[in-house]
Parts: sequence; C-alpha cells; structure tokens
Amino acid sequence: MTEISSLKIERCRSCGSRDLEPLLSLGDIPLANDLVPPERLGKKDRLFPLRIAFCTGCRLVQLEYTVPPEELFSHYLYRTSVSSTMRHHFQGLAQTIRSEWATDPGDLVVEIGSNDGCMLRNLTDRRILGIEPAANLAEMARAAGVPTWLDFFDSGVAQRIRREHGPAKVVVACNVMAHVPDISEFVTSVAELLAPDGVFIAEFPYFGSLVSNNQYDTIYHEHVFYFSLEAVSNAMTRFGLSIFDVQKIDTHGGSLRIFAARPDHTPAARPSLGKLHAKELADHACSLSGLRKFAERVSQHRRELREHLQRLRSQGTRVAGYGASAKGTVLLNACGIDRSLVQYVVDKNDLKRGRYVPGVRIPVLGVEALESDPPDVILLLVGNIAQEIIAQERNYLANGGCILVPLPEIQEVTYQG
Repeated sequence: MTEISSLKIERCRSCGSRDLEPLLSLGDIPLANDLVPPERLGKKDRLFPLRIAFCTGCRLVQLEYTVPPEELFSHYLYRTSVSSTMRHHFQGLAQTIRSEWATDPGDLVVEIGSNDGCMLRNLTDRRILGIEPAANLAEMARAAGVPTWLDFFDSGVAQRIRREHGPAKVVVACNVMAHVPDISEFVTSVAELLAPDGVFIAEFPYFGSLVSNNQYDTIYHEHVFYFSLEAVSNAMTRFGLSIFDVQKIDTHGGSLRIFAARPDHTPAARPSLGKLHAKELADHACSLSGLRKFAERVSQHRRELREHLQRLRSQGTRVAGYGASAKGTVLLNACGIDRSLVQYVVDKNDLKRGRYVPGVRIPVLGVEALESDPPDVILLLVGNIAQEIIAQERNYLANGGCILVPLPEIQEVTYQG
C-alpha cells in the first residue's frame, strides 16, 4: 500500500466540537476520479482512508480524513455535459434563475465549480462568470463561450469579482459545497460576493436519501460533507447566510437544492423548509442510532454484491460495468470487485476511455464495446442516471441481456417488451 498523506481531523470542520462519532469505514481506497492512464499501470495507486463520522454538536456527517483539494480538482475527468439527464436538469435550473432571481439582463450570475460550462451556457443572455479549478474543464467552458476563471473559490476571488464585475445577484454552487473542507471560508466568501438582495443557490446529495437508499457509493474523498437539512442550516447560519427555501430534486440519487440569502435580506421562509425539517426529525434516519443501522446495512450489502458476482462468474457469466464514475470506483473497491469479476467498464466520456478504474484496474472502453464484445450482464455503476442507461440499452435487453442494478438492493433488469 502506498503512503497515506491525508490528514485526520480532531474537531468538526463546522462547529469545532471534538465530539465526533465514527460511523462507517469503506477501507483504504484510491481517489474516486483518479482513473489510471496506461503509463501508470506499473505504479501502485495512492490509497486514502474513506471513513465518515457524525458530529454530535451540530449533527454534521463528514469525512474523518481530508485529502487536499489540489489533489482532487486541479485536473478533473467528470464532465457534466456528457449526461443528457444532467444537461436537461441544468436547463431547468437556468430557467429558474432567469425567471425568478436574475430577471434583468444586467444581473451577474456567478457559478462556483462551473465544470465545462453546462449550466451557464443556458444563461448567455445574462452577465455570467464561471469559477473552475480544473484547467481542462475551464478550457472547455471558455471554448463553449462561457467566461471562466481558473481558480479555487475563496475570499480573495470573491473580492476580485466584486472589484471587476460588481456584486452577484445570484451565486450558484452545484455539487460543490460538500467538496470544500473549509466550510467557514466558503460560506462567508459567498456572503461577501452577494449583492444585498442576492440569492445563493446550492445543490448537493441529500444525506437523508443516501441513508434511506443505501447509497454508500456516494461516499468518496471529494465529498467532505454529507448534509441533512438540519446540518446544512446550522452551518449556513453560523457563517452568515440564512436558508429560506429548499427543494428535493432527483439528481445523484436524491439531492437538495437550497436557497439562501444574507440574514438582513432573507425572504420569508417557505413552507417546504419546515416540512422537510419535520420529516427529518420524524424519520430518525439522520440520528446517530439510524446511522449505525445504515452502517450495518452497508456491511451486509458489500458482502452480498461480491458474492452475487462470484456466483455469476462460477456459472461462466461475463459481466461488464457501465460508467467509469466516482460512484463506480467506490463500489468496486469497497466490495473487492476486480477484473476477475468484471471484464471491462464502458463510458461515454472520451476523457476516461483508455484508462483503468483505480485500485481494481478494470479497463475503461467506449460504449461500442457492448456491441463488439457483448457481456451477459451489465453492472450499472451510475445509479443516479439508471433510467437514462436502461432506456439507452433497450436493444441490448431485447437481445437477452441483463442489467444488474446494485443499489439500494441488488436488482436484475431484463427486457419487458
């Protein structure tokens, strides 16, 4: 095993409490998006502890070990625009921003972690600016006509934006806030960037959905935080913003979209906020006792999935994976599923093809491999867009193929006519 260079925390990253209860360990595994190029096959993968803990002070679930963001995001292989599901989702978000929050063409919309510009491309009738730390993605966004700064967002960047462009009417962060170890710096910098009547819109995987749907494949080193509504509300209030609305959305297996503003300009809280707060309290899913039951379910599922694939292998069944995703890296490594059980993985993203899933070293091919070298079973490694893939592979199913959906429970999908 290679040297572990991550840092174990002693205090909650949000409230500073030392009362951290260990919840779940998925072992020492590679970084989820660190797909291995051919020239690195002779070297061992860097492994980092993947463990989460629960803060009894502010009820925030978080990684026990921090991997520096520069290790994770300076070059990034995930492209939002590859998925039609995500393209459609961000078209809808852009329309909401245009019609409700940035209603004037002169309003400034800033997106933190703007990826390849997928969302901002839909807002070119407004003043827009993307902030993206991955050089390869920032270049793609600029080529698509989206003004993009190559940087990690912090107070210095917020101040520079205000100097050069003025305050932002809308700041957007989709699947970003859970990635930032210094939650205090992030939220205070957003508050600094916002216009007095500005709105912060953030999306992130909802921990309530993760627990109820057994989505432990969403736990990886990039996701420092696992937010319930209660925990994210505590953090936002602590660092200078107030949530006034929340929406449950379908992305990434179940996410939250929150709307926040400065306390002195916060609109009246909408009923959805109180309803979800009440549901969290009633369900007990995010309580310490509920989370310990979740950890037990994860342990059982990891064992059952590996045994299921071993049975298929013993019967001579050929299995391929679909999606060289972060979720896939976690699932394969946490369950000990290597090339002896899954022959190859396919992906539409041309940045990933020709590489290998880290840890288990399964080759990543183009989706055409499903036709040129068809497997008997496809193991779905992108559960967040399961319906998109199942619809896409309708002919494969019609010809007798089977798609194995691993979560929340192991399910075989066959042709239904």
